[in-house]
Amino acid sequence: MSSRTVAGVCLLAAAAGWCGRALAASDFLVCSINTGKVLRYDGASGAFKKVQIGLAGGLAWPTGIVRTADNRLYICSAAASTVNRYDGTSGASLGVFAGGGGLTFPEALTFGPDGNLYVGGSGSQVIRFNGTTGAVIGAFTPAGAVNGAFGLVFGPGPSLYVSSFGTNVVMRFNATTGASQGVFASGGGLSSPYGLTFGPDGNLYVASGDTASVLRFHGTTGAFVDAFVTSGSGGLSSPVGVLFGPDGNLYVSSNSTSSVLRYDGTTGAFIDAFVASGSGGLVGPSYFAIVPACGTGDFSGNGALGAEDIPGFEAVLLGFDTVAADVAMADVNCDGVADGRDVQTFVGLMLGVP
Repeated sequence: MSSRTVAGVCLLAAAAGWCGRALAASDFLVCSINTGKVLRYDGASGAFKKVQIGLAGGLAWPTGIVRTADNRLYICSAAASTVNRYDGTSGASLGVFAGGGGLTFPEALTFGPDGNLYVGGSGSQVIRFNGTTGAVIGAFTPAGAVNGAFGLVFGPGPSLYVSSFGTNVVMRFNATTGASQGVFASGGGLSSPYGLTFGPDGNLYVASGDTASVLRFHGTTGAFVDAFVTSGSGGLSSPVGVLFGPDGNLYVSSNSTSSVLRYDGTTGAFIDAFVASGSGGLVGPSYFAIVPACGTGDFSGNGALGAEDIPGFEAVLLGFDTVAADVAMADVNCDGVADGRDVQTFVGLMLGVP
């Protein structure tokens, strides 16, 4: 069957909802501050896969990272005080997306419920940018409300929760107006807070840099619960990013040991160094993103994409082949689903068209 036939059949099938298999496979994209790169690791084994964004990407101290549904990567280039945008598949630079408006040394970013981009850095405010154009909207939080907004997450309220690095607290702000709702979490030894995330249990988990731990706070009241990851557990040192993975476990970037550590998502017990120290050239990891794994489309296994791979690709998209590894291989556009939307990317790769 020709590539034109495959494209026609699968696009029609996708439009009708006839083909496509949701994927569980994922990868980790980790910002390597000291090398100015973003590295990709296998989401199951932690093995290094490739340099997703290299030096040509123009990143200066990459810190915060987020992936959007349209397969774009938004990354804080801290030393340049900008947010840069990249293609999620190729890693190609799409230029500077946002900057200005008082943004300095950005460390953390997230898209809000309104679709706009919120960025925190070394200043005393969180800056909001238009989520489509990157244009400055303005300061979202009141002046002086934080001292180094090094962690951001939207959560219950709805509210924006911000790690205030210099005052050792987590502040809470109205998600619509940006009005301060005061200190949400403090104590328990929290010192130099960085990344924060709400866990499956509804509680807030915060990386405490100076105490080399991850602290848990009640998700509604902000009361200190416990040191979920105790000081130095598994070699943890200068934690930055914290995320729960698809397996329910907690992953923490250990900046000083150049690794990503994994902890039991229920008990906080150390499991392993998921990304080993220095793997793939990792030096000084900051934030990371868990993204859908990219398939290669190389069903023949000959290391190149050609007509011989079409039957295997077609079988997955039409639902005849449901083997997990094959389904993952067909997701060449990296959106987490193998369906008709992969056809254009597959044909482009086969023909050598970017």
